[in-house]
Amino acid sequence: MQEGTSNLGLLYIGTGFIAFVLGSLLFFIITHRNRVLKLLLSMQEKEIEKEKEVAKAILDGEEKERVRISEDLHDGIGAKLSAIKMQLEANLNSNQVRVEPKEIINQLNQAINELRGISHHLQPEYIHSLGLVNALKQLIQKVNGFEKTHYKFYTNASEKVQLDREATLHIYRIFSELTTNILHHAKAKEAFCQLILEKNSILISVEDNGIGMNEVAKENAPGIGLINIRNRVELLKGTISIESSKGTSVQIIIPLKD
Repeated sequence: MQEGTSNLGLLYIGTGFIAFVLGSLLFFIITHRNRVLKLLLSMQEKEIEKEKEVAKAILDGEEKERVRISEDLHDGIGAKLSAIKMQLEANLNSNQVRVEPKEIINQLNQAINELRGISHHLQPEYIHSLGLVNALKQLIQKVNGFEKTHYKFYTNASEKVQLDREATLHIYRIFSELTTNILHHAKAKEAFCQLILEKNSILISVEDNGIGMNEVAKENAPGIGLINIRNRVELLKGTISIESSKGTSVQIIIPLKD
């Protein structure tokens, strides 16, 4: 009888011990799970905050781009139209034709083409309807029209390649910013631009034989558009590397979404 009571006591003790161990283990699992969830939530909040900062930086960059476009309209198209107006007035106020109508028409066509280029650059729908490859080809054709730097463009991507709308627009803006920087700052004779479509990523490569980034930085305000480019690359989860001495090489890798 005593032996049975003893065995029953040991059973109770063993059961209690197992229950204690299981309870402790369950408590540890729940506590650890809560810690992990809090950590993940904190990381997500930081990631969201970071994306907000990047988005704000892009908006700031776009605001500066609007200012630049305003200056282009005033100094470029505005100046051309003012010159045309003066030439027409000179013709009207004189008994002789001082400026040939053919020359005036030529200047008007230049102003129209310049305005069309600015308009296309501002319209995301135009870029999407044209397709990234064709939009980039037209961009290169446009900057070659300034006859300051000769740009070459190569891509292995089909004209029908389809990327998501966000990536398409950001990649176009990145190319536009890089080619504009070369045009205005690099003093380069040649530039080579590439869009390489790989299995899991896109490579953007822009190289020039200009004076180099260090020299450019000395002559211009810090950033020269690169801040906006870096923000776009970061928003696309990509990486960017810049090498600059005699000329500048910018290499950007953007992962493709599954």
